[in-house]
Amino acid sequence: MSVPDQTRANRRLAVYPPLPLWIWLRRPAHPLPFPLDQVRHAVFQQARQGLRAALGLSGLEPGDEVLMPAYHHGSEVETVRRAGLVCRFYDSEASVEPGADELDRLVTPRTRALYLIHHLGLPHDMASWRRWCDHRGLLLVEDAAQSWLAASNGVPVGALADIAIFCLYKSFGIPDGGAVVMRAHRPFPPDRRPLGLRTLLRRHRDWLGQRSARFARESEDAVELPARDFTPPEHATAAARASRVALARAFRPDAAERRREHFAALGGQLGRHLAPQFPALQNGAAPLAFPVLTDSKPGLLEHLLRHGVVQGRMWATPHPLLPAGEFPGAATLRERLVGLPVHQELSAADVGRIAEVAAAHLEG
Repeated sequence: MSVPDQTRANRRLAVYPPLPLWIWLRRPAHPLPFPLDQVRHAVFQQARQGLRAALGLSGLEPGDEVLMPAYHHGSEVETVRRAGLVCRFYDSEASVEPGADELDRLVTPRTRALYLIHHLGLPHDMASWRRWCDHRGLLLVEDAAQSWLAASNGVPVGALADIAIFCLYKSFGIPDGGAVVMRAHRPFPPDRRPLGLRTLLRRHRDWLGQRSARFARESEDAVELPARDFTPPEHATAAARASRVALARAFRPDAAERRREHFAALGGQLGRHLAPQFPALQNGAAPLAFPVLTDSKPGLLEHLLRHGVVQGRMWATPHPLLPAGEFPGAATLRERLVGLPVHQELSAADVGRIAEVAAAHLEG
């Protein structure tokens, strides 16, 4: 199978969207969607900082147990650990969504919360997990770091949670921004407010690099550095002022719809490689990436990068607390999963190019 012309190979099409220059010609959007329209929300530099602040207000005490997914980024596990809480990991080989029977076997008298991740903007049925937690007297923590703008049965992801976190910069190319919302409290971020202009300019350069190899640069999305990725900053800070200003202009009400369209287009050509462990694409989804499984992950990653397609960080390295050999479902995803870009700033030609490049390796 052929691949696109090599003259375009140095362009960079990454999973996280860039920041278009044209946003400064637009009026700021107001209000922004959930949770930014809620009184009980706050925006930190990183979502893990918001999670730590929320855990401190949640009533959880050191030694309390939290049911945590074995397939995780690692920063959320480290944040829970630093809050003095104990992680009890769950896994499922068939799905990234937990099984109620497995969770029931893990629950002890010290269990106080369920930590549920909505992976890749493909949400789980929140209402059912809200009922499950209520029946057992547990807090529900929804990690929507990859799923801002997603909804389940018309309800925004996180709206039924006791604590919910979101990474705003994964949906729009702003320098930083991790939102947290709580049912019972409002976690206030510190007053320190960095400007963030340098990172803002890098995000604009990424947008230019999506269009011309002249402006392309190596993307941090191509590598995982656990020492950096897992560890929260010593001091929590608010999101950069540049991020807050840019987000109101970068926001697109059609973003989730365009992501679904791109996801469906990739599915039309790569559907037989789609990872079945993730929820099916639904009307409320806001996909972060198109997940494919491969028996040659290093080779596919190298092939994609050589042709200018930068896969997202698909969590190849678990947190050291996880006894990885005991959780085969998570191990399979870490070893075989690759995510392809579907964000709203891609053109139809870009999506076609991604599909062609990926298919050349997957089906070659």
